Amino acid sequence: MNPEYAERVIADVADTSTILPSVIAAIAAGKYTEAGTMMTDDVILEIRGLPRMNGTWKGRDAVVDAMRRNFGMVRDQRPTVEATLHQGYTTAILFQEQGVFTDDDSPYSIRAVMWVTYEDGYIHRVEEIGAPA
Repeated sequence: MNPEYAERVIADVADTSTILPSVIAAIAAGKYTEAGTMMTDDVILEIRGLPRMNGTWKGRDAVVDAMRRNFGMVRDQRPTVEATLHQGYTTAILFQEQGVFTDDDSPYSIRAVMWVTYEDGYIHRVEEIGAPA
């Protein structure tokens, strides 16, 4: 993830009073195993709308592997948060993102919503639904 954009995303979600900013910082630094320590053992990641990354992964090891694979297939990733809503055990983030796929240098642009749910202070589920922008 482009460091400048990572800092902006972290600042945009910082007011959620959750572990989410720390997870995003770890992911932006390529520390996927560290990000995984902030998730429940039975964490679920579900992505829809970006065909190369679509899938459902269950369990910390599978989610960490998926993050490593998915973030590894893009470069110059530039997410921009449009809105954040935090209520109870859930954070919703509406964002746009541009970047480039590393395998064929093709650009991508999506608009997506991500729901993050928490259990005992840890991330328990991440659902992301996007569409080409």
